[in-house]
Formats: sequence, C-alpha cells, structure tokens
Amino acid sequence: MNYLAMVLKSVHKHEKKRRKAYEQNKPYPDYSTIVTGESFFKIEQSERLVDCFMELALTSRFLIACRLSPE
Repeated sequence: MNYLAMVLKSVHKHEKKRRKAYEQNKPYPDYSTIVTGESFFKIEQSERLVDCFMELALTSRFLIACRLSPE
C-alpha cells in the first residue's frame, strides 16, 4: 500500500470514529495542531517522530503549518 493510500485510510478511520461519537453524543477529541517549519524539520529527522506527528495531525480537527518553505 502506498503512503497516500495509508494516509487516506487513516483519515477515513478517524472521521468514522468522530462521526460515531457525534451520533452517540459522546465527546471526541477536538483540537488543532500547529507546526512551524523549524519544528517540522526536526520531526522529519526521525521516523518515529514522523509516525507520531502523522497520527497527531490526522486526529486533529485542523492542522496549521506556518513558516514552511515549498522545499
């Protein structure tokens, strides 16, 4: 399975959980994540941190990436 397919599968899984919690009137984590270019550069250096960041980003309601260059 390619990386994009894995990301989309994870997004779908979390949206399904969020929808189910809403339908059952149960709380679901609702938070945003903000990452700067410098922080993202440090995250990229470790595969474990990338995995943790992706899980955090995919479960966040919003992801704000600031001061990132197109590189």
